[in-house]
Amino acid sequence: MLGWEFPPSITGGLGIASHGVAESLTQQGHQVTFLLPKKDKKQQSKLVKLVDASGMSVDPNFWIKTRETVDEIEDVELGSQVIAYMPPKIYKKLTTRVTKEKQGSLPEGSEITLTGKYDEGLLNETGKYALLAVQYAAEKKMDLVYCHDWPTFKAGRMVKEILGMPVAVHVHSTEYERNGVYTNPTVIHEEGKGINTADYVFAVSNQTRKTIIEKYKVKKGKITVTPNAGPLITFKKATGKKKKPTLAFVGRFTDQKSPGTFIDIARELTSRGKDYEFIMIGDGYLYHDLVQKCRALNLSDRLKFPGFLSHQKVLEVMSQLDLLIAPSNAEPFGLVMLEAILQEVPVISSPGSGLSEFIPELPQADRWDIYNSTALAERLIEDKDYRSEVVNACLKKAKSLTWEKTAKIISETLAK
Repeated sequence: MLGWEFPPSITGGLGIASHGVAESLTQQGHQVTFLLPKKDKKQQSKLVKLVDASGMSVDPNFWIKTRETVDEIEDVELGSQVIAYMPPKIYKKLTTRVTKEKQGSLPEGSEITLTGKYDEGLLNETGKYALLAVQYAAEKKMDLVYCHDWPTFKAGRMVKEILGMPVAVHVHSTEYERNGVYTNPTVIHEEGKGINTADYVFAVSNQTRKTIIEKYKVKKGKITVTPNAGPLITFKKATGKKKKPTLAFVGRFTDQKSPGTFIDIARELTSRGKDYEFIMIGDGYLYHDLVQKCRALNLSDRLKFPGFLSHQKVLEVMSQLDLLIAPSNAEPFGLVMLEAILQEVPVISSPGSGLSEFIPELPQADRWDIYNSTALAERLIEDKDYRSEVVNACLKKAKSLTWEKTAKIISETLAK
């Protein structure tokens, strides 16, 4: 299994979902090894073998031998960004046609350093990670390589094209869902090639499945929908009485998640005389804009920004919420909403979230319709009968989503 995140070192739902899939598959009888670009000491699992790719070395002999069986190395995109991490002689042999005779002695392998961060060096790291993933899969003679989201798709393609191993990709979100009209063409290229090369494609919702079919021209029968489930970790619920109803936004401060809408709802509720408290948990490139907007609307005394919190801390804080609002532009699934529902916290989602496919009782309001969003929020806070009806209906459906069921769907698909 190839993934960029594993708890507790995560940036959001991807790491949590990867954890759920990995550990639940071991319960189905699979032996799972999870290759991380960089593993820290906190990342542990009793069920899954976690491996740190950072510090592994490129094996020149492996790549020369491999090169003899590949017609065009460009097909697996060993891009120029890896030149600095491989001796020039090796890179030259990898990018040109070579004979089967070894030509001269080869320098020792070069150690590769990875950070596992999402920054300007991410594309560079996906290429280096791919080299190590191919070597590791070949060495351990894996039966299947399972890739979580696009940063690992290049590695998956190389494993399939060079080693001939079957590959599955798990799409937790597409670039079209994450960034809308601001999509990155390089990411779309990597995502599309990874999905089309894979033998199996898993999507977290029908919405994401539909996006894959339309944008990447994938046949419907190739994609299996595998919903997420509740948290595997234990946590302590927050204690103490609250003085005021508390409403929250939890997620990345990005255009996809539409955090500014939450502030608009907070402003409208406050203007109606509601004495509520608001909290925005997360971080992202919109942080400073959101803080400035909060100040401009004179909400600083009742809207707090605690920053990015650990998954365990988020669950703890969530246990005392009165309402979670998730006004995303696009929500492939909505794991944080599911976690709130399982704690009997009502949720307002924007229409078309992946979670609403599995919990149609989920209250929904268009993110641009501040009037109706505010009215719905007010009703869920103050109408106890309606609140109880919504919470119970959503909770019943939420409990039916389990990692055991999802792992069974994956196992049965892979066995076909």
